[in-house]
Amino acid sequence: MPRQRNPARDKAKQMYLSAKGDIKLKDIALELGVLDTQIRKWKSLDKWDEELKGTFPKKEKRSVPKQKSPKSKELSTEVLNEKQKLFCTYFVKYRNKTKAYMMAYGCSYANANAHSYELWSNVVIKALIDQELKEFRDSIGLEAQDIVQKYIDIAFADITDFMEFGIKEFESPDEKTGGIKKEIFNYIDFKNSCDIDGTLIGEVKQTKDGGVSLKLNDKMKALEWLGNHVDILDTATRKKLELENQKLNYEKSKKGSESDGKGNIGELLNAIHKSGDEK
Repeated sequence: MPRQRNPARDKAKQMYLSAKGDIKLKDIALELGVLDTQIRKWKSLDKWDEELKGTFPKKEKRSVPKQKSPKSKELSTEVLNEKQKLFCTYFVKYRNKTKAYMMAYGCSYANANAHSYELWSNVVIKALIDQELKEFRDSIGLEAQDIVQKYIDIAFADITDFMEFGIKEFESPDEKTGGIKKEIFNYIDFKNSCDIDGTLIGEVKQTKDGGVSLKLNDKMKALEWLGNHVDILDTATRKKLELENQKLNYEKSKKGSESDGKGNIGELLNAIHKSGDEK
């Protein structure tokens, strides 16, 4: 059964079009509670800018001096196929030609390494990448913000961003009664790799029993780094950081009280042994 379209995708597009493009993508992501990398992906796949160009009044177009570069940008989105556009989007995300090719075409590293240069040498593709890189840098203000944003993404990543789990009810024929019996079971469904930010995952491996284990990157290190650079964070992020630290401190205090109890017993045993040795 195909996965339903995320309703936030259409809301994000409407916010961008309503603002005539004069809104930061990270602000849209914050408003809708999704990753900013996901917003950039939707923006590219759904061609927000192409649609936006059709909504501007004709007066504005006349007041702009004639230039060749805007035409070449429009042309780039028309002559490229979807995989070539995805290559551009993934390159902006990973800054790596081979990985971008692998993600866009779903091929092996060797294949991507052999053919990625062909796309990279395409002047139309390079023009589109330059355009998307500029939009990306403009949306965050500073290139150093790349690092800050990644720490923010890691610190506030939630396991439900990558999987869905819960309880389902299953109906099956009851051979004894001839009716229908209901069974309840737990389930875990991983989201498709194209719908998540894989850079936030530290490890994915298959277990001995055939299951799958997923481990996120170290939240504690990310929170510690953000705590040391709190002066460069915006107000909303500071509040989230404060709440996250409060949760962690509470969990630490619970664990600490348990370990303190064990520690007191350990100290008592050591004291008994020492007194025995002295005797």
